[in-house]
Amino acid sequence: MSWFLCTKSNDPLSPCIRKLWKGRYQSEHAARNSKALKELINICKSEFGPSISASWPHEYALLNFFRRVGASWICPSPPDVDDVVRLLTKAFKKRRFARMNLYPLDHPVEGLPDTRVDFWRVRRFSSEQLRKLFIAHGTVVSDVERLSEFPFLVVHEIYESDLNERISTKIRIPGLADAELVYPHGKYYSELDRRADRALFTILLFPWEDIVENDSLGSWEPCFLGPRCTINTDPFTTPPRDLDASNFSYRIVGDPDGEFEIPMEKQVFHESERKLLKCFQEYSKITWNILDKVIGIRSTPKSCFNNLIEHFTLRSYRAQGFDQLLWNIVTIDSAMGNNDGTIKLALRCSKLLRENSIKGEIEIAYKLRSKYIHGALINEQLQLKDLRNARRLARRVAHEVLRLAAKYPAVDRRAMIEMIDRRAVP
Repeated sequence: MSWFLCTKSNDPLSPCIRKLWKGRYQSEHAARNSKALKELINICKSEFGPSISASWPHEYALLNFFRRVGASWICPSPPDVDDVVRLLTKAFKKRRFARMNLYPLDHPVEGLPDTRVDFWRVRRFSSEQLRKLFIAHGTVVSDVERLSEFPFLVVHEIYESDLNERISTKIRIPGLADAELVYPHGKYYSELDRRADRALFTILLFPWEDIVENDSLGSWEPCFLGPRCTINTDPFTTPPRDLDASNFSYRIVGDPDGEFEIPMEKQVFHESERKLLKCFQEYSKITWNILDKVIGIRSTPKSCFNNLIEHFTLRSYRAQGFDQLLWNIVTIDSAMGNNDGTIKLALRCSKLLRENSIKGEIEIAYKLRSKYIHGALINEQLQLKDLRNARRLARRVAHEVLRLAAKYPAVDRRAMIEMIDRRAVP
């Protein structure tokens, strides 16, 4: 309960909470419909007055609070009534909170160093650390042992909010003007989600495909982005949900779109691969600084970095099989495409990366895409190595365009493409 400071017990609240505790409700649903909770809501309105609007979703907020403190219908040994009153009083008065998003990176990377960059961090948690973290916020995680095997991306945010903003459950419905618009992240995408995506993009620009190439498997993907879990110190918000580790797939491998699966143990890296992993921390900091520099100018016409490169890269890692191939090709097109055909695009990318072989690799990837779009059986021809090659091409093109955007901030996308076509980029 470290996120609260104790205040003097408030007598009007104590009788209601005592009734709730003595009610011996068998479920949260029963407590929600009780007279004692309705009475507590009215007293909260009276005690905390004008800060509570008529639309305040009282029962949801209070039930979230009781989940966190361990109510009598949840815990066999609930906290003392006076302690609950102190905590509830502080909950109404507090305005500053911390929010933390946890993203498990499916497919564990042995030896990945703890990396802290700006407001985000890649780290591991022990099973005991995970258990304490979730229990402190009202959630019991079912499989902390398995979760402790995965690295997490952790994104932090400090924010301030008044009572009504904190507990608003209004459903946001797009207006008529929005009905035909498509937003890269959605119009109501939170700033914390945007920060997390930017951190994930930084991580995915690391040369993962060059670390492991197992011929028996064809490819080893660096990670599949797992479900987000948000931990909020505001006690009126919904407690974090349990992370279902059974959905994580690093022990299973098979063909991209079929049902063939075999168990797979953790990846064991060779010495040369471990050396490359040690570069992850420094690489992430350098790449983040470049990205941060480009972000400040990319919304203006004078930038060669298309902001959809980040979006499509993330979509590729949230997809599997043929969809993953498609998103990687779209990433390449968003970076270097100019509506002038595959051959010119492939040649341009080979000039960008200064490798003649890139032209042929991109042409092969585009032919595969066209073949599957026009009716070829995907699970008979698409191989894991095809996905690995597409990921490598998309990553390298995206990273190089990002580097050029930072080096030439005044050059827009069209001018940069013309420079690359003329081999005028030093």
